[in-house]
Amino acid sequence: MNLGLRNTDFAILYRTNSQSRTFEESLRKLNIKYRIIGAPNWTTNTVTGTSYNATGLSAGSNYEWQVQTNCAAGNSIYVSYYEDGLQVWDVSTPTAPVRVAYYDTQVNSTYNGFVGAWGVHPPLNSGKILVSDTQNGLYILQKNTPFPITLSSFKVAALQDRVRLDWTTQSELNNVGFVVERSVDGAAFESIQQLPGAGTSNAAIDYTTYDYAPLQGISYYRLKQLDADGNVTLSDVVSVDFFNAAPELTAYPSPAHFGEKVTVAVSVQDPVAAELTVYDMIGKRLYGAQLDLTPGQTEVALPTVDWASGTYLVELKGGKYHLQHKLLIAQ
Repeated sequence: MNLGLRNTDFAILYRTNSQSRTFEESLRKLNIKYRIIGAPNWTTNTVTGTSYNATGLSAGSNYEWQVQTNCAAGNSIYVSYYEDGLQVWDVSTPTAPVRVAYYDTQVNSTYNGFVGAWGVHPPLNSGKILVSDTQNGLYILQKNTPFPITLSSFKVAALQDRVRLDWTTQSELNNVGFVVERSVDGAAFESIQQLPGAGTSNAAIDYTTYDYAPLQGISYYRLKQLDADGNVTLSDVVSVDFFNAAPELTAYPSPAHFGEKVTVAVSVQDPVAAELTVYDMIGKRLYGAQLDLTPGQTEVALPTVDWASGTYLVELKGGKYHLQHKLLIAQ
């Protein structure tokens, strides 16, 4: 106040009613007058006509009046959903809510904390929706058209040499197409391909495409849906762990010396039940074992202590794999 400003030049914003107590106690200690805008308890009355008779008011108390032509948001729920932005759900069938609108206030989401959209006010009389974002400030939005697509599933799977992407829409409205985006960290995405949409449809449509040059290790995918009016909608982010080492069968040491321990190393991309067999050069089976292989490398010790010097054929068969390796045991 020493700056020549009045009490009414200041405002303290807080999220929940319970937080006001700390502010009120501090202001009272400093003998600073204040007024609370908003109340912890509301009484709602339906007014029919042009006048309303208020009763039961107490002297010395502050009251706030709000007049709305429609106090509810109909069958819609407006949710500020942190890094997933504004979500609007149609709950006309409470047991089967349907998301009908969406706006992402955090395009490059990392999902590492409670940031993003923290507050939303349902449509004002003007139809405008107010959304507050902890990092990007205030958004003023308008829900003009129905949600462009209803995406019921979006899945990715790692194959031997590529990543498969599948998604299904239950309905589409003026859908130009989809852009498949990929990221190494789940934050910065790049476009890798584009597929046409079905325009307008009320039937379920399945989409499938492939990433033929996937990133090694864990990567992230999302869909960018394109409207005919130029608007875009982003899907949820899904991840996949891709391992692309070529299948391999080796034995070491090679050559091995008579009586020396020999280890076989098997590398595969997919889980598989396989048989490991060792033959001598006249086709006699010397060793066999059933293996339950998992992606990556598996090592097996061979009982070569009593094997004579010479050349042996190590063979692995199982599923799509048929690998061979020659083992030499020297004197």
